[in-house]
Parts: sequence; C-alpha cells; structure tokens
Amino acid sequence: MPSRSLIKLRYILLLPSDDPNIVELPPRNEGLGKWESCLVGYFLDKKLPFNYIRNSTFNQWKNMGLKEVQANGDGFMFFIFDDMDACGRVLEEGPWYMGNQLLLLKKWKRMMRLTKEHVSQIPVWIKLFNVPMEYWDFERQSRISSKIGLPLFMDHLTSTGSTVSFARVCVEVNVDSPLPQNFFVKCEDEVVEIRVEYQGTPAKCEHCRVFGHDTKNCISNQVAQLVKMQKVTEEDKKDGWKTIKSKGKKKIGNQMKERAVKGVIPFK
Repeated sequence: MPSRSLIKLRYILLLPSDDPNIVELPPRNEGLGKWESCLVGYFLDKKLPFNYIRNSTFNQWKNMGLKEVQANGDGFMFFIFDDMDACGRVLEEGPWYMGNQLLLLKKWKRMMRLTKEHVSQIPVWIKLFNVPMEYWDFERQSRISSKIGLPLFMDHLTSTGSTVSFARVCVEVNVDSPLPQNFFVKCEDEVVEIRVEYQGTPAKCEHCRVFGHDTKNCISNQVAQLVKMQKVTEEDKKDGWKTIKSKGKKKIGNQMKERAVKGVIPFK
C-alpha cells in the first residue's frame, strides 16, 4: 500500500470549458525546478533494465552533471542534470548507445506529449576498414562515408589519428538506405575495398518505412497482407468458377455434371 504524505490537497473550482472532458489549466509562470534541466529519452528497439540504464548513464554523464534518473511504465527515461547547459552538452556529444541500443534524447518542455515518433532517419556509428592512410583527413573521410549516408563527425581517435585499425564515423542514414557491407574506392588506377561495420542499427520496417520494428512483426503489414488475400479471393469468385456442395447421395449423372462445371471433364 502507498504511504501517505503530509501534504494536504484541496478542492478547486474548475474553470469553465466548452468540453466537459477538458480541465482548463492556467499557465504556470514560476520555476519548474529539476524539470527545467531534464532530458527525455527512449530506445527504438528494446527496453533495457532500469538499473542497467541508470548505471550506464551515470558512468558516462556523471562528470557532465547528471544528478538523477527516473523512468515511467511506457519506456521513457528522465535524466535530470545540474543545469540546462549540461543538457546541451549531452545532446551535442551524441548519439549515445546503451547496450548497443540507440538512445533517442530530447529536451523536456512544458506540456510535453510522451509519444514515440515515427523515425525514418537515425545517426549511426560505422567502422570503415582498409581506408588508405593518406585519406584519413576530414575532407576525404567525408567523401568516403558519404557512400553510406550523411556524414556528421568522426570520433576523437579517428580525428587525431590515434588509431589505424579502422576509421570510426557517425553518419545519418535513411530507412531506405541500402547499408552496404563493403564498397570500393578508386584513385587513378588503384582500387581498394572498404569493409563496413554498423553499430547498433535498429530494426526497420519496409512496409511502414520507419525504424523501430521489423517488417515480419509489423501489425500494419500483416493487416495489409490479409486485405490483399481477401481481394484475391474475391477476384477468384468473379471468374465464373463456383463450388457445388454435396447433400447426401447423388446419381452418377449429377456427379459427371459437377466435374464438368469445374473443368475436369468436358460436359455434353
């Protein structure tokens, strides 16, 4: 059972409204405390355990001013920071991944509707292997990664040349992007194969053309397939064929006629 707080409520006469189902609220002009420095986030694919999310975010954002993490029952997380500048730094340094899942973040605002949007474009970290050393600068990395999507930025190790195993770049991809596993770069007569690895790419639905669920488990796609099957069945009924149901015993002559109707034997 819930414990009772010491704060007492009181009855307030509601403001008049044209709709009896609407409660008119006056604007709140005073400060909103911790919610003014809050980020709201959710995952596209799977829900992760709350304790895992809390520990992971504190490991990454504690030095950036993270103070508190909360969650509701619909998969939304609330990250409370010291101030609004800390929220801005976290948003600027994204995208962020938890358990290889992309965490979508948005600044909290008044009267915010907590709905998971239809996402058709997402930022994705990619690893580019076998990139020639002379092409590890900003301009050439932009050109090469444009094969995958819209280049956003490199990670720190790639930009400083501190690693040579692979180039790590963040690109924005569309739900219709092919996401190749490899492609080739050519300079004059020399050709080099570039291998690509994608980090935390969420499932995508080709029917809805959004990220967040796959086509196989899409309810809208299943309904569309059922409607399509129904139309095919109705068209088959219009082509002149019909099924004759048997009722009891029949004479041989009647059976021959029925088989002729179905096109099995010529009917004379």
